[in-house]
Amino acid sequence: MMRADAAPDRVARTMIASVLGFIAQQSLFGPPVEVLQDGLRALTGMRGEGTDGSQLG
Repeated sequence: MMRADAAPDRVARTMIASVLGFIAQQSLFGPPVEVLQDGLRALTGMRGEGTDGSQLG
């Protein structure tokens, strides 16, 4: 959940930068998506079941 006072334009720019960084990393280093899933969970405070990302929360 996002804070109510978060600036939408800054959140959008951050999301776009994250996606572009993900695309660049995938094209350079290949598919270990689990590393990125685990990192995102750590940054956002989410917990997951397994490494396929199917049950976040």
